[in-house]
Amino acid sequence: PRAGGMAPHTRVLEEDAARLRVGMNEESHAHLEWSSKELNAAKTLSLWSPDIKTDFFSRHSVRLAVGHFGSKTYGAPPHMYTLQIEEDAPWHQFHRGKALDMALADYAPHPKFFKCVWQKISATSSLFCWVGVPPSDEFAALGMVFTATAEGPPLTSVRCVHKRLLQPARKPPELLWDDKELAGRAGSVWRINNMSLAWATPGWDAPKGEFYELIEWPFKLSEVMDTAASAVPAALPSPDGACTPRDAISESSRAS
Repeated sequence: PRAGGMAPHTRVLEEDAARLRVGMNEESHAHLEWSSKELNAAKTLSLWSPDIKTDFFSRHSVRLAVGHFGSKTYGAPPHMYTLQIEEDAPWHQFHRGKALDMALADYAPHPKFFKCVWQKISATSSLFCWVGVPPSDEFAALGMVFTATAEGPPLTSVRCVHKRLLQPARKPPELLWDDKELAGRAGSVWRINNMSLAWATPGWDAPKGEFYELIEWPFKLSEVMDTAASAVPAALPSPDGACTPRDAISESSRAS
């Protein structure tokens, strides 16, 4: 089921929304934001931000960071996903249409501000864990942002997502790391959805609250504009735990 919420007051016309395809993109490049190596901790954690590269051929497609990723090793996690919105446009159209920019503003805005929910400070390494506060209750922060300094991240570093594009996370949070053998304020880091996004919380219990992931994808933006639209079935996890897009499900069904 979808996460619900009213359809946004959008400037995107329905005929334009029918040309905007929403999905996820698996990223192959990431930037290391922090690791537990300097803490001399028994458990290993590294935190990564997506390194989104663009070129001329991606002018009708945008990939959006919605949070940072966590790994139980010092290497990047094997699956890292960003939100992707593509515009069906003629190849010879050199500039992307206004509908794509309006969709970004109406369905995937930047947070109003960041709130630091937990920090781990030591003489050798410090970690600050930030959650973006959405513009309204109709939007959700899918993941968190992690920094090695107390300076808050730029508001443009991530996007919030309208709940009409989301469903509740299908699996409970998975523990990535805790600081049980370290001094200071207790905390832990968890993987919270099928995008491999990380979430930090004070203490060692699983974080409370609602966590989200994208509905079955790809889908056209026009499919979520009508509040009376029928619910889209939940995405199915692939055997290795990554997301399975709608097309892959259809292909596997036909193959069987």
